[in-house]
Amino acid sequence: MQYLTIQDTCKLLNISRTTLWRLLNQKVITSHNLRGRKIIQRVELNKLFVNE
Repeated sequence: MQYLTIQDTCKLLNISRTTLWRLLNQKVITSHNLRGRKIIQRVELNKLFVNE
């Protein structure tokens, strides 16, 4: 499984850190804590672009 940092996620989605934090707080994207750092599974980002 591939994990991304906050910075990597912002670059990949071309959004600001503020926007990413807003999405995390709204539970649009879920994250995990690893040694005090937030990480995001790449699979979570793929869910944003899939219409089911």
